[in-house]
Amino acid sequence: MIRYLLTKEEPGKKHLLPMEWAVFIYIGFTLIVMAMLGSRLTDPLQMIRTRAICIVALAVAITLSKRWPNRLTTLIRLCTPLALLSQLYPDTYEFSRTFDNMDHIFASIDQSLFGCQPSLLFSERVHSWLFNEAVCMGYSAYFVLIAVTLIWFWARRPDEVQRAGFVIMASFFLYYIIFLFVPVGGPQYYYQAEGVDAANAIFPEMGRYFDTHTELLPMPFQEDGGPFCQMVQMAHDAGERPTAAFPSSHIGITNILLLLALRYRQRRLALLLTPFFILLCLATVYIHAHYLIDAICGFFSSILVFFLIDYAYTRLFANK
Repeated sequence: MIRYLLTKEEPGKKHLLPMEWAVFIYIGFTLIVMAMLGSRLTDPLQMIRTRAICIVALAVAITLSKRWPNRLTTLIRLCTPLALLSQLYPDTYEFSRTFDNMDHIFASIDQSLFGCQPSLLFSERVHSWLFNEAVCMGYSAYFVLIAVTLIWFWARRPDEVQRAGFVIMASFFLYYIIFLFVPVGGPQYYYQAEGVDAANAIFPEMGRYFDTHTELLPMPFQEDGGPFCQMVQMAHDAGERPTAAFPSSHIGITNILLLLALRYRQRRLALLLTPFFILLCLATVYIHAHYLIDAICGFFSSILVFFLIDYAYTRLFANK
């Protein structure tokens, strides 16, 4: 295994990998948006520091792979952009909080389509320790599944790992761009806010309420959750913000992983991903993270996003 990881591998003539291009383009785009929003942003200096950290991290990974070109440094370089998502995701809230909240629209859509609030009723009607653990296992496996897919392509389909990496990263950033301008916090914030009366289908506009209020609705398993439930609880307590609910990128990105596996005939990878994908889809609504319309749009949007970005890779990077 060590010999395999240290096998020499030429880094290639390109200065940047497609994944790295995606990061730099997103950083450049958000810097332009920051300049346009100006004083409306709460802490633009911190946002600039975050982007500087991302650039430095990429530079270190690139230098490492150029200085010691082998399979291990290539893997580190591929995984570095994914690691930076944890730095760039919170900023979607900093952008979206400058606009009026839109949760009332999506809660109303759920009410019109389904005659109820599925994200409330689901956890009320279906509740058991085993079910809680199962759906939370699917939800908490999200980033693990992304890493597994990239490493799978690195190990099994090295000829397509650059495409897979670009599709994953560019898909994330496309969803992030939507989140910048569509400020939807999700049921876990909206139902917790004062004035919401889901039972009577009264969904008031919240304006800039979530600019200063980030209280979360208690999880369905708040009192009796097992280890996977606790993992989800800790993740939400540590980094969740009233942003990025529409469409569900959890469902969208995981479906894109499945589409990658199916397109390149990685049946074992697809079989591995499928049960987690099903559990994750259930979890997004069950734990109040998303309205049902968010989940539905997350699934269908991912098909369009996958083929759009896969086509972009072919035009921009394939055979170059």
